[in-house]
Amino acid sequence: DEEIMTLELDYKKIDDRIFFYNEYLSDSKRIKGLYALCDDLKLENVYPFLNNYEIVDLGKLEDTIFYAVTSNSVLFFNEKRLITERNFLKQQKGDLVKFYKKSNVEVYVQKSIEGHHKIYIYDIQDNNWFLLPEQYLQKSLISDILIDKDSNIWISSYGNGLIKVAKKTRLPIVKSIPWKNCLDFIDM
Repeated sequence: DEEIMTLELDYKKIDDRIFFYNEYLSDSKRIKGLYALCDDLKLENVYPFLNNYEIVDLGKLEDTIFYAVTSNSVLFFNEKRLITERNFLKQQKGDLVKFYKKSNVEVYVQKSIEGHHKIYIYDIQDNNWFLLPEQYLQKSLISDILIDKDSNIWISSYGNGLIKVAKKTRLPIVKSIPWKNCLDFIDM
């Protein structure tokens, strides 16, 4: 008898390929590596240099540069090799679950040990870290993040609305729009 294993996976379409990786909210068994849907509708393990990592998010930064998020690092890679692994603030307790980058701003979403999300912002130009105060998220989970052309950061959450973090001041929060529904952003 073969044992049937159920996995909770997330997916993302990048260019013309659909990639599968771990659903970060899942407590079920996790896979290592990154998988892509092939023409014959089977999953293929792609990028063997990622086979030691449990990936929970994926994206593309440039034409040839991708990133993959693990519980404690962001991996930057191309089609052929791992370029670098950036460990996320080692002193922080919790798992890294999302990563966003645009020009000189990086945003890291961490799931705390209590289960809610924390937002860390890194200004590359100023070499400065900023933790969004928890009072603005009110222990909400993050739905999506958009970094606009002016490097302002827009955060949508499940149940706590929309928050804009202004580039120039980082605090105070410019606007919190209290909506009780989840928003998803489309970056154009």
